[in-house]
Amino acid sequence: KRLAGRGWIRVRRLSGRNLAYALTPKGMREKARFALQYMVWRVGTYREARHYLKIHLARLRREGVRRVAICGTDDMAEILYLTLQEVGLDLAAVLEDGPAPRRPRRWMGRSVRPLSDLGRLAVDAVLLSHLEGGEDLAARVRSAGVRVWTVPGVRAAAGGAP
Repeated sequence: KRLAGRGWIRVRRLSGRNLAYALTPKGMREKARFALQYMVWRVGTYREARHYLKIHLARLRREGVRRVAICGTDDMAEILYLTLQEVGLDLAAVLEDGPAPRRPRRWMGRSVRPLSDLGRLAVDAVLLSHLEGGEDLAARVRSAGVRVWTVPGVRAAAGGAP
């Protein structure tokens, strides 16, 4: 009723209980405006994440970290992957928690390896991209003798940033 009252939709009764809704030109303009606002917000969020990741990853580089693995293949992992290239860190592997898949999986042109392969890799740090529940994962990485780093400001492994 509110949308129809604003002139964004037109409502037509098809039968006793069935209604048909049609977007009006005014409703289409509002829908486009909302979509644009959302896109501007998302791009801003992405830029902000890249900015802070550059700062923190550059700090890791200054501390002597050179070869890293990303654990996870979520949206944050994609941002990490792009930012690594800007700060000069070498991505040695992409890891995934859980059993090894029957068929090799690829992400961003790289093979995804099980976390159990970590002991066979020469990496200075593992970057956890998981946005939630990384405490157990971080403990398993630490038990392999590798430094753990999580995305700053995100609820993840023990304390977040290094």
